[in-house]
Amino acid sequence: MDNITRNNLKAQIGDNCIEWAEDYFSEEDSFNQYIRKQELYDAYKESVGSPIPKKRKSSLT
Repeated sequence: MDNITRNNLKAQIGDNCIEWAEDYFSEEDSFNQYIRKQELYDAYKESVGSPIPKKRKSSLT
């Protein structure tokens, strides 16, 4: 994956989401385990306090 693609993906996801995911999945209880989507979403909202950003259409397409 080239740097431009990686940076675009990071911008779409957002810094809060990336930091939360790195922290959440660094715990052994969450690594290589099946986790329900709703459980992840609830943990994210509880930690960050806002919903995951929605996808935006790129103005460059």
